[in-house]
Amino acid sequence: MADLIATVTSSLTQDLFGSLDYPYRMRIDDKMAVDASPDAGEVTIDWLPNGSTEENHGFEADFEPLLDALIVSVLDQRPNKLLASDEEDAEAAALVEPYIGDDASSRSAQVVMIKERMEQDAAFATKFQGFLQSRLSTGIDWVEAELSQMPNSAMGNPLSLSNLRMAVRAKAKACIRVFGREYCISATSPWIRFEGRRAALFLDVVGLRIYGRARVTDLDFVMTIRILGREIRIRIGVTGLVNRQLERQRPLLADFATVAITVPGVSRVYRPTALAIPTSTTETRIEVDGSFARS
Repeated sequence: MADLIATVTSSLTQDLFGSLDYPYRMRIDDKMAVDASPDAGEVTIDWLPNGSTEENHGFEADFEPLLDALIVSVLDQRPNKLLASDEEDAEAAALVEPYIGDDASSRSAQVVMIKERMEQDAAFATKFQGFLQSRLSTGIDWVEAELSQMPNSAMGNPLSLSNLRMAVRAKAKACIRVFGREYCISATSPWIRFEGRRAALFLDVVGLRIYGRARVTDLDFVMTIRILGREIRIRIGVTGLVNRQLERQRPLLADFATVAITVPGVSRVYRPTALAIPTSTTETRIEVDGSFARS
């Protein structure tokens, strides 16, 4: 049994969250590759099926400059007859070749006419999505997350945080490599708002110190790529990345190494030697063990 037991009340946690300045923002500036595991704290990309009705917390991005670059690259290579010299280059050529006509015009006019034929082909968007899925390399330059207002809290370990109003924005980069050259575009999302989210605040004990480690859920958003009047939708998962940063930034909430309780009349001081905060869904209890020493 512990020497001392302290029960933390909800008023204390409300005072803690009330002391923060809102909106409370966090920025992550690491350049990150995607398609990693969310459990590893990385960004994930999921290509949504055509006609997906998933709620669109997201924004639109213009990928036509990548398509233009792809078309020009194929046209530039045609006189050299090098289209099949590389498997990936041959894949790019196979995507564009069916739409090239005998257009004796300027290069810019050729690109316009090729895109018109692509737009008339109902199957092209699916073909282009397949090409992007196999060839596109993507990354995130930075992510910002914002807590817009003070959340509600319920005691326990972890503490349960509810009614969160949060926002996320990010700068994404996408590149394709064809015929030895890399073509890239970048897109910065607006602030994407999330209402009524939930989170948890874990109380971690390290020696005689207590740290707070927050963990949020479902901050992923959808980027809609518009190509020739059609849509391709990608879910960008940044929840794992935000949680990784929150774990790195966990604040020190209490330091019991500085606690000393003097016992009058006996020249003894009680000092904590060990802490524990049991997992609970109903209360937040700090258990303290210690020993007496001469003052």
